[in-house]
Amino acid sequence: MRIAVGLLTFVSAAVSCWAPLELGAALAESDLVVVATLERDKKPKPGFGTLRVHKVLAGKKPKICTLRWLPENVMAPSGVMRHHHRVGQRLVYLLKENADGSYGAGHPTLIQDPKRLPELRKALMGPLYRLTLEKYSVKTGRAVWAVLEIRTVQPKLTTDRWLQTDGDVLERGGLARLALLRQGQTEVRGKVRQAAKPRGIVVTPDKPHRVRLDLRRYFDLKPDTSYRLWFGEGPQRRSRVAVFRIVK
Repeated sequence: MRIAVGLLTFVSAAVSCWAPLELGAALAESDLVVVATLERDKKPKPGFGTLRVHKVLAGKKPKICTLRWLPENVMAPSGVMRHHHRVGQRLVYLLKENADGSYGAGHPTLIQDPKRLPELRKALMGPLYRLTLEKYSVKTGRAVWAVLEIRTVQPKLTTDRWLQTDGDVLERGGLARLALLRQGQTEVRGKVRQAAKPRGIVVTPDKPHRVRLDLRRYFDLKPDTSYRLWFGEGPQRRSRVAVFRIVK
């Protein structure tokens, strides 16, 4: 038995379709959120540009903020994010740091109009949800491992939203939930219970609330079936939606 894991993205030379990515999920996955202007470099290099940072909303401001994308002189499928046409525009960038220290913004949700700053600031005040599905391998056997994180960009955040394992049961606090949908529609009821008493947890940027669990232990997963999984409170505040399929 094997497990296929993927994102809701399909790109071809003729058609492009961006995976749905809500603002909350994008913020949870960003290393740096800034209001910035892409400058016109004196010696422009295809695929690179310098962001003049006006304000940092989340993360640590680098000495030089280099934005990197697929160069304009390289052929690519339609739908690939390029930024050379944004020179001179004041925008909000939700950035992910690359291995070389540059930054990327490869999805339309990662570029926002400054008019949405009040909404962005409000989202950054609360918990941010992140979900990662670990790749299947022969070592993990039939397991489907998910890593759930509650993150924050605030110096310290106390929240009553959390998820933890308690033997063969998942216990959840507040509005936090782990939603598993079979064939993308029918919600799978697992071994999940609401905490009897409310309690708060404390998270910081360096110490998110993290839980790693085998989904098979808490949900009845069927072979030859596709699933959608998200972690959070609802459509407006949740992680990216992960998609996987168990194949015989």
